[in-house]
Order: sequence, then structure tokens, then C-alpha cells
Amino acid sequence: MTYLFLVPFVTACLYWGGVIANAFLIKRRTGDAPSIRPKQNLDYVLWLAWAVMIGLWAASPWIVDPEDLFFTSRVLTALGGLILVAGFSGTWWCYIALGNAWAISVNEGQTNKLITTGPYRWARHPIYSLQWLIVLGSFLIVPSIPLLLSLVILTFAMQWKARYEEVALGRVFGEDYEAYSRTTGRFVPFRCC
Repeated sequence: MTYLFLVPFVTACLYWGGVIANAFLIKRRTGDAPSIRPKQNLDYVLWLAWAVMIGLWAASPWIVDPEDLFFTSRVLTALGGLILVAGFSGTWWCYIALGNAWAISVNEGQTNKLITTGPYRWARHPIYSLQWLIVLGSFLIVPSIPLLLSLVILTFAMQWKARYEEVALGRVFGEDYEAYSRTTGRFVPFRCC
């Protein structure tokens, strides 16, 4: 197994280690843990989808035979590496922009500030887009069925989660959120998706 085969495992650990570290930092700064536990039935379904996606992502070095890769290309490997760097850098920028408002699960009682700065100036859910890019970067480096399945699961899960969050944020922020939604794309700067 070459060191490149470990990229999906390492990126999954770095990404979710960053989530845990960010939750810890918020708890340390505020004394309150961010909303990380499931609150609604949909949360449990999404957590299951994320668990499967993360499992496939992280375990791919041990469940993929190097001969089963879809393709190999130094150019795509390099592109995958650049996408990983951009995805991780953007994710930390999102954490900084959100500050103590960051949470995994929507908690309408704790949500008190609408963030529209930093990457949130261009997209309502940039963390999901960036996570997708990180998995895509891993896929370009180790183009395998588990990582392709991770991308598919993540694509559907982030759509459901974003829509669910938007309903909750609309209830909390009303017209301010509606105006923000009209001018800001869901996952990318333009209003296609």
C-alpha cells in the first residue's frame, strides 16, 4: 500500500478531528457545548448517513484493492491534493466566521446570530460544500467505489440537512433570513443549488 492510499483515512481523521476540536474550543470559550446531539428524527437519519459516509471514507485504504481503482493519474492526484488544501482551509475559515455560533445540529433556542460574513457572504452552507470538496479530493487521489459512494451519500445528506436547517433558520430570523436566502446560493455563490 502506498502512502497515497492512506489519504482518505488521514483526511477523514483530520476533518472530524477538526469538528471535535472546534466543539471543544467553543465549550472552552463559552462554557456551553455547541449543539452537537441529534434533536429531531431527521437528525438521526442524517447521522446514520454521515456515519456510513465517514466509515467508507476512512476505511477505504483497507477495503480497496489498488488494482480496483477507476483510474490513476498524477495530474488528478495533484489536483486532488490542491482541492484538499482548499477544502480544509475553507472549512477553518467557516469555523472562524461562525465563531461560537457553530453547531452540528440546529438548536433554535441557542441560535441567536445570523452569520452572513466570510464564506457565508457567498453561500449559505459552505461547510457542506467544502466537506464535499475534501471527499472529492480524496476520491481523485484514491478513485474507488467506497469514496464514490461517500460522495453520493454526502450529496444527498447535505441537501436534506441544508433544507432542514433553512426552515429552522427561517423561523428564527424571519425576513432577514429570507432576504439572505434570495441573494445567496445554498452551496455555491450562484443560486443554482
